[in-house]
Amino acid sequence: RLQLERLRTDWWIRGDRLDRSFEPARDPAPIRLPLRRVYGASAPALAHRSSGLVFLAVAFMLRQYARHGRLSPPAASIVGYGILRLTVLRSPRGIERYRRAGLEWIERAPGSVFNVHAKHLIRAWIDPWLAPRRSVIDPLAEVAEELRETGQLGHSSSCLHVRACYLALVGEPLSVE
Repeated sequence: RLQLERLRTDWWIRGDRLDRSFEPARDPAPIRLPLRRVYGASAPALAHRSSGLVFLAVAFMLRQYARHGRLSPPAASIVGYGILRLTVLRSPRGIERYRRAGLEWIERAPGSVFNVHAKHLIRAWIDPWLAPRRSVIDPLAEVAEELRETGQLGHSSSCLHVRACYLALVGEPLSVE
């Protein structure tokens, strides 16, 4: 089921569609709006049960964005899909595309609270696949501070936890603050 959804979603966002096809929703249909909001809000809770459930929800959201327009800047959804796709494929193949698209959407919609979350996802879960872990330690601290400033304390705590894990993995001494 997960592979089928991955293939469907990859087809919907193939080529340069990932960069240009997520226009703002002109008139979100009342029946779809609550469903999209519920899926978006339930992802953290679903993640505690199964990454496959979150993958299905995020894949659905991206297809809805491609078909009917987006409700908010899609940077976090694109990056989240890339990360979850990595867990489904069990390979980092193609992850650079989602990282690049996420960063481009962050630049297109500056000031969005969703952008800080997208940066967190990129720094914590994609960059360590593409660069040495030591190189993501300082950017994680910066993103954690941005998350704290925007009131996203749960994500900030998660970011600091991931940073502490990477510090331990690269052999850096852990300081207690």
